[in-house]
Order: sequence, then structure tokens, then C-alpha cells
Amino acid sequence: MEAVRLPFESPTDKIMFHMYHNSYPTYHTHIDFWEFMFISEGTIIHKINGQMRKLSKNTLCVIRPADKHCMIQSPQTSSLHFNLALRSEYLKEIFAGFGLELYDKLQKDDFIEYNVSPSIAELLVKYSDNILCADSATTKIQAMTLYLMPVLQEICSHYLINKGIKRQYCFCTNELIQLMNDPSNLSLSVSELAKKCGYSYSHINRVFTRDIGITPTDFLKKKKLTYAQELMLHSDMSMSEIAFKIGYSGYSHFSDFFKGMTSFTPVEWLKNIRNL
Repeated sequence: MEAVRLPFESPTDKIMFHMYHNSYPTYHTHIDFWEFMFISEGTIIHKINGQMRKLSKNTLCVIRPADKHCMIQSPQTSSLHFNLALRSEYLKEIFAGFGLELYDKLQKDDFIEYNVSPSIAELLVKYSDNILCADSATTKIQAMTLYLMPVLQEICSHYLINKGIKRQYCFCTNELIQLMNDPSNLSLSVSELAKKCGYSYSHINRVFTRDIGITPTDFLKKKKLTYAQELMLHSDMSMSEIAFKIGYSGYSHFSDFFKGMTSFTPVEWLKNIRNL
């Protein structure tokens, strides 16, 4: 499918904000600007760079200029999401100030999604209300800049975790993340991973959820899904073999898991990808 190239709406502004209910079906790329999309309510299907992703409440996505994407309404559900758009040069200046080479780092992944903590989600909803209620252009720009701060905080935090830099998170949280980043551990349950770390399930569930904002079970599910999709696209393994790799005894249970995460069965998802 050919993607439409969308320009930045304002010829003079560096930053823009929009609110969308349900879908944005136009498959498109951006002409020299980035989007930071936050799902504040419901779930939606994000079609990006040949993949179909089911996004739930409190998910933050980073969409780069070259990314091809659109939003498709999830069956029998509604959603609300906010888009903050920044010109590329403006974002480069911001990231350069952090000294973390984030601009180049964020270009390397197929897609970028984060589950934000409840406190960050609450701030984004509050600041979005301030933007929508702004009574002047100056006030709106100030409100958008304020909204940008927790977005950048979340991105920097995840970048530092992936670099192995332990910040405000407990040791057991970092240790569990490292185990989940190893595909050979994805057939294990959270209880089994907790035992490998030397902690009880109840302790690691409480601490991990407090630090990351989602339960370790949900975090592990996302890791399993991403790895399964990679194997479906880039290996000759059967669906049953892939199911076993991520801890499911057969295709039926794997299919139920996959559909719960994406709204598609594995076969449907793979067919959609190959038809892009």
C-alpha cells in the first residue's frame, strides 16, 4: 500500500497537538516531523512498518518521519489518543541537550512503544486538557511544552534501562527485565523467572509494577508477542514450534494469547502483513 506523505500543518510552528477519537485510517509518513502518540482511553490497532500492533490505554508511541502508519479502530471498542508533533530539527536540538544520542538511537527499531506509569499517564491527560482549553496561541505553546516534558522523561528512562544504566528502579526490577530480554527465557512464567532472580512472586510483582507501571506478567506478554512475531516473519518455524518457544503447549493456546494481544489470530495477522 502506498503511503501518503503528510506535511507539518503549520509553516512557522515547531510543535503541534491533536486529539483523535477512534481511527485515523490514512496510511502515511511524515515530512520532516515526529509524532508522540499517547492512548488515553480504550484500545486501537496501530498499523506501522508492516506490522499490526494492538495498543491499549497508557501506551506511548514514537513515530518517526520515515515510519509508515495508520490507526484502525479495534473491533467493538472505542479509543481516544493524543498526538504531539515536533519538527525534526527542534527534536534534534532537545535530544542534543541531553547528551544521550537519542535522536540516532530512536531511528534503529522497527517501532517504538512504551507503557507509561500511572503517574505519567495522569500528567499527560491533565496537560492535554490544558492544551485543549488554552485561550491564546502563547498559552497553547506553553501547555504543549509542558506536555512534552513527561513524554521525554519516559523516553529517556527507557533508553537508560536498555543501555543497562540502573536509575530509580530496584535491583530486582532491572534483573527481571534482563531475563525477559533473553529469548531463551520467554517460555518461562513470571513465577519461574522470579525464582531465578531469588525473589518471591508477590515481592517482584509488587516492586516491578511500582517501578514500571505495568505488571511483570503484562510486560512478559508483550515480550512474548514481539518475539513470536519476529519468528513468524523471519524464520521457517511452524506455528506450533513458535508457540512452544514462548511457553505454549500448542497452537490453540498460542492463538488465544495472540488474538487477545492483537485482535487477530496468528494466521490472520501474518496474512495481513503479507498483503501490505
